[in-house]
Amino acid sequence: MNLGNAGDSKTPPVHLMDNTFQSTLENEFFHCSSEWHLARLSPVCALIYPHAFRVGGGVENELSERRFFASAEALATYFGYSPSQVRRGLNELEELGFLQLVGAKKFKPNHYRVLSHAEWAQKHLGKCTSQVQSPWTGEGDPLGRSLWRASGGLVKFKEFQTANLRKLGVAEEIIVKEFSNYWERIGQRMSPVNVPRGFYMHMKDSCPAAQPCSVH
Repeated sequence: MNLGNAGDSKTPPVHLMDNTFQSTLENEFFHCSSEWHLARLSPVCALIYPHAFRVGGGVENELSERRFFASAEALATYFGYSPSQVRRGLNELEELGFLQLVGAKKFKPNHYRVLSHAEWAQKHLGKCTSQVQSPWTGEGDPLGRSLWRASGGLVKFKEFQTANLRKLGVAEEIIVKEFSNYWERIGQRMSPVNVPRGFYMHMKDSCPAAQPCSVH
């Protein structure tokens, strides 16, 4: 195991945090990212990794170009941590695989290759979390997704509800615009589960079938 700077014997052994979330591979909120993995390491890792990725340069497809050289002492001064905390963070990032040791010389900063999350995921299949897909976030009628976003992610329109709205013969952009107005004036004071029906009745009264829509 690497010790952050070659020749330093004071760094304690690394034991990655035993966090039950590490095996929780589905969630209802976000897709996986480097931040999801870093949250399970020592706090300093969340500072070291994005700094190394940015300073290392390169782009997503150019792994050989993304290199990072820095001593633990320099990073400790920069971030306001102790050198031992930084060494531990470097070791954790290396053990997890976000940093790959390219070269180490005694009394010299280590040379790392910095992996992007996409590169890391290809090498560690099954280790990422994934967002549970729902009709209002990624599948089904796109109108449902637009209305869900307009409510700040609070109101979930099911497919039969968006289908009923479409049957009113109103353009999608008008439905979304009117829902934004409805949400600001009325909807956000209601229970989210009651909003789809309330909005449908509002639209049905405002836009009778085969007649010009009067909402604005």
